[in-house]
Amino acid sequence: MVVQYPAQGTAPADQLSLRDLRDLRDRLMALTSPARMELCRHLLGEPITTSELAARLGSTEPQVSRALRTLRDAGRVRSTRDGKLVRHRLATDVVRRLGDDVLATVAG
Repeated sequence: MVVQYPAQGTAPADQLSLRDLRDLRDRLMALTSPARMELCRHLLGEPITTSELAARLGSTEPQVSRALRTLRDAGRVRSTRDGKLVRHRLATDVVRRLGDDVLATVAG
């Protein structure tokens, strides 16, 4: 990948800064793992708990929890408390801002 950016002081106001590009790269990297992409597919439908995700994926709760944390830190997943349970859901509005192709890839 080649990233080009203008010399300091010449960038239009709507152009991304180098820091913005690094943040975007980090958020995209959260989707590079096949396991996290599969997790995202399950998070597209309804809000779901960590244990339900682990059962669906044939994985352990700690593995799912780590993947969820990576996705949540990248802003790709939203988690809400429902009594004693925490339910997770894909932040489709955030993923859509990356482009419809990315969302279509997540949807499988």
